[in-house]
Amino acid sequence: MFFEIKKFFQKNKYIFFKRDKKIDNKNKIIIFILRIPLYVPALFSFIIIQLLYLLFKIKIRVGVLRADKFGHLSLETELYFCEKIKKDNKYNFDIFFNDGYISNKYLFNLIKLKINYLPNLFLRELYVLCTFYNNKKFIANRRFGAEDYENLLDQTPQQINISKDIIDESFQVLEKVGFKKKQKIVCIHIRDDLYSGDNSFNRHRNISSMNNYNKTILYLIKKKYFVVRVGKLHKKKFNIKSENFLDYPFFKFNSEQLDMFLAAKCDFCISTGSGFDALARMFRKPVLYTNFSSYGDTAFGKKHMIIYKKFMNKKKKKLSITDLHYENFFQIDNSSEILDKKLFFIENSDIEILNATKDFINYKKNKKKFNKKYELFDKKFKSFYMKNYKKKFNINKLKSVNIAKLCPSFLNKMV
Repeated sequence: MFFEIKKFFQKNKYIFFKRDKKIDNKNKIIIFILRIPLYVPALFSFIIIQLLYLLFKIKIRVGVLRADKFGHLSLETELYFCEKIKKDNKYNFDIFFNDGYISNKYLFNLIKLKINYLPNLFLRELYVLCTFYNNKKFIANRRFGAEDYENLLDQTPQQINISKDIIDESFQVLEKVGFKKKQKIVCIHIRDDLYSGDNSFNRHRNISSMNNYNKTILYLIKKKYFVVRVGKLHKKKFNIKSENFLDYPFFKFNSEQLDMFLAAKCDFCISTGSGFDALARMFRKPVLYTNFSSYGDTAFGKKHMIIYKKFMNKKKKKLSITDLHYENFFQIDNSSEILDKKLFFIENSDIEILNATKDFINYKKNKKKFNKKYELFDKKFKSFYMKNYKKKFNINKLKSVNIAKLCPSFLNKMV
């Protein structure tokens, strides 16, 4: 029994502690120790839940409302609502708790209105027990988190809405800096070293050459878009002076409500893979992903497009998508593993990002069919991706779904 508990702890240690970046590891351990007595009422509750299901088929499930990351709070929760609609899970009685950092309190409060939310008295301990005894049917969280592997967003209406008052107030704030009410908004999020602090696990996802987005921003401004570089923390300002550009992280009137407004009202989003693009997808907005760092990862849905960073091995040879697949590099998404395998990244150039943006705008407007070469390669890429996705999540059967299309201009960079 001891060895089973030890193995379980090593595999699932994140569920034992508060998800709060403001609390250091030492204090997290102290909180965990102080809460050990709460496993007694949690155990009684666990037994009652089992009995209710066995005797009366009443299923009570416990879930963690992940609020520490914007992407989980927005997209994972939206997918939970969509899943309940699509799979008719209305007979489950789900209880959610959160005891960590809240990335956006405005969105958090909107979600609380739509779920059964309780304070974390001993719900974390109950959640741990349900997980330990492998009773996944009593866990309310989605197995696939924020992954829309069934294209639920394409099949269900938007579940979270912002109020008219917030929309009106946000328009007024933006009009002060030059925004015109009928203008189309494009949001751009470029993650740098300040995005998640000194995080060695996913440092490779950060972007060092933010100026490679200058040409794209200027192109969009010329096309009369109102361009907003979004995010909370960034190292440097863009050196772009235009009434149609807002460097939002350095804007004195930024707010959680305005974050929501920008995602809800943008025409599309350009991202490097972050919580903000998940918020945009929650509002059913198309996203162009640039500088994506794992070829085994993508966005599900028919509205999106993507280009990747390029891999280079220790011999300075650029690796094609076929090389990555057959050398088992396809699913690498860990900075330590990348260093161990002596791989290097080349970020997208300014021309690659600009051409991808032009591809994306054309695709968004026309949904045009592509040439035979592109369609064959896109089919091959999708096949690679689905095989690796099945392996990643240990799924034997997974129907073919829509995933982000590769930008045609980037095709020759990958073969």
